[in-house]
Amino acid sequence: MKRQTTVWLLCISFPFLTVGQAKDLELCEALSSSVLLPGFSDVDVGASLSWQFTGNKGTRAVVDYTMSSAEPTVDPHYRGRSQFFPSNTSVLLQDLKRSDQGLYTLTVQGAAVRTKNVSLSILRQYPNYDPVIPSIAPGSLLFQYPELHRTVTLVSRSRT
Repeated sequence: MKRQTTVWLLCISFPFLTVGQAKDLELCEALSSSVLLPGFSDVDVGASLSWQFTGNKGTRAVVDYTMSSAEPTVDPHYRGRSQFFPSNTSVLLQDLKRSDQGLYTLTVQGAAVRTKNVSLSILRQYPNYDPVIPSIAPGSLLFQYPELHRTVTLVSRSRT
């Protein structure tokens, strides 16, 4: 007797939000929720780092920190709703606002200069999963998020 297994593959298409800027990671979160912007865990003791935000209204520093310092410098826009973790240089943003949508860039200056780019999109709410049955493949489901210009396709493949 052969056993049949169904495997669902998740395919996500993301257009570029900022021309000319490479993104290491793209995140989508709902308005008023929280997101962790991942950093680097292996940073030199004397290194200095900066998380910068680039959005519709320009660029601002989110966090500036020198690894030997006691406290980071946090921009007033993020004070009270962000937490910086020196051990892995990540930043937790809470109570997300529409104005938080954009590109976050971590720059670490130590023995070498390293950067990480994280693109953050803010949803009005978590998406409603109303599938559209596409004609591209039998057994697939297509979810469209017009406000983000995103398409998510679930494709079912059966193996015996």
